[in-house]
Amino acid sequence: TDQGDFEGAKYYLQLGLELAAQTGNVTGQASLLANLGRVYRTLGDLDSSITHLESGYAISKSLGNQYVEATSLLNLAMTRQAQGDLEKAALLYNEVLVLSRQNNLQSIECYALTGLAELVNEGQPTLAQKYSSEAVELAESIKSPDLIKHVNRLKQKLQNVDVNEK
Repeated sequence: TDQGDFEGAKYYLQLGLELAAQTGNVTGQASLLANLGRVYRTLGDLDSSITHLESGYAISKSLGNQYVEATSLLNLAMTRQAQGDLEKAALLYNEVLVLSRQNNLQSIECYALTGLAELVNEGQPTLAQKYSSEAVELAESIKSPDLIKHVNRLKQKLQNVDVNEK
């Protein structure tokens, strides 16, 4: 996935999922399903994305694996947003915020804040700026270069929208 070969990633993730199922590695299955869901979203197959993410979420929740649970929910929110189901996306992003804050999953919290900022920007630009500012502050506090780039791109995007609307 890091190299952009999503078809190849899908193939190897599916092989890994088969192996995890054969060996009874339930934790591995949850993680692989979550990653497959993300890959399917990237490839534009939103229905398969939702199916895999929901399965990964259910398994991780039953295991108490908050990281995979939060990751699955975050990707579900992004997929629902891509589908245009903004109400469901907002509910999922907020659920991710609660879960990530309860379990100190700051990177996931940061991505949820940026997702919410993008989601509400058209109808509630003030709230979008609030989420964006929180994301910037969080990314800088955890000193993650990738997150800092991500939130700064979002901040620039939100500022460009504000300028274009004026």
